[in-house]
Amino acid sequence: HTNGVSDASSALLIKIISHIPYTVTIHNDPNGKDTNLMGIKFTARISRKYWRYLPQIRYSNKVISLTTDAKRAVLEIYGHESVVIPNGIDKTRFYPDMSKRISITERFEIVSIGLLYPVKGFEDAINAIDIVRKTIPHVHLNIIGTGPLFNELETLINNKNLGDNISLLGHLPHNEIISYLQKAHIYLLTSISEGFSLSFLEAI
Repeated sequence: HTNGVSDASSALLIKIISHIPYTVTIHNDPNGKDTNLMGIKFTARISRKYWRYLPQIRYSNKVISLTTDAKRAVLEIYGHESVVIPNGIDKTRFYPDMSKRISITERFEIVSIGLLYPVKGFEDAINAIDIVRKTIPHVHLNIIGTGPLFNELETLINNKNLGDNISLLGHLPHNEIISYLQKAHIYLLTSISEGFSLSFLEAI
C-alpha cells in the first residue's frame, strides 16, 4: 500500500521483480488548485497533463480515493477507476475534553497542523495572527509540523515580532498532538488545496 504516486514507484519495481500487487491512495485533490505541494503552478499543469501515462498508476492493482468527488477526478485526470475509502480516526484517542481547555481569558489558543509546504498556507496563518493580535493581544497559535519552509516561517515570525503569539513546534508524536488539540479553542486550516484533511478530522 502506497500513499501517493511518488511512493508507488518503488511499489511498481517490487511488483515487476516479485509479482507483489500494490495499491495507491491519492491523498491530494486532483481537481484542486492548479498548484503542486511546493506551490509551483507550471510544474503542476505539466504533471496534471501527463498523470494518466504514469506507470505507477496504470499498473497498480487498485487506486483508492478519499471522497466521491476525488473518485470522479481520479478517473478524469489519472484515467483510472478507484474505490472510495475515507480517512478515519481513532475516536477513543481523538475526542474533545473541555476540562483540558485553557481559559479563554488567559490565552486564546489556536492550533494548526500540517507539513510546512507552500500549499498548506502557513504564511497566511502567520499574517492573520499578526492582524488578530491587535484586537486580541493574548491570541496564540501553535503550528505543528515539519517541512522545507520551517526556517522561512520561523524568520517571518521573528521579523513580525510574533514570538509571544506563535510557536513553531515542528514534528510531535500523536499523544502530544492530542493534548494541543484538546487545549485549543480553534483549529485553523489554511490550505490552498486539500484532499480530505486528516488533521481537521482529528480536530473535530
